[in-house]
Amino acid sequence: MRLRFLRDAEAELIESAGYYDANTSGLGAEFLDEVERTLRIVAKYPGIGGSVIGEYRRVLTTRFPYALIYRATADEIVVVAVAHTSRSPGYWRATEPDRTPET
Repeated sequence: MRLRFLRDAEAELIESAGYYDANTSGLGAEFLDEVERTLRIVAKYPGIGGSVIGEYRRVLTTRFPYALIYRATADEIVVVAVAHTSRSPGYWRATEPDRTPET
């Protein structure tokens, strides 16, 4: 199954890894490893995450306080956000390019 990050999600991933690494050398790499491990599980079991809105799902990382927001199709997992769990829920909606605006 193909994995794709939206630009904003990739930026969040890089920024978060940089933050962890700036505080403790090597912790950024451990964060990236945890995200990769979580994504391997999602790729194997795309329906594992809890439903957020419509086709969007949310799965938590184990070691770090982050949620991966994604949508799955038959051949692709699209990561829409790499969200710290204390961040406002739903902030990522504006980053999904093919999402219809809410009324």
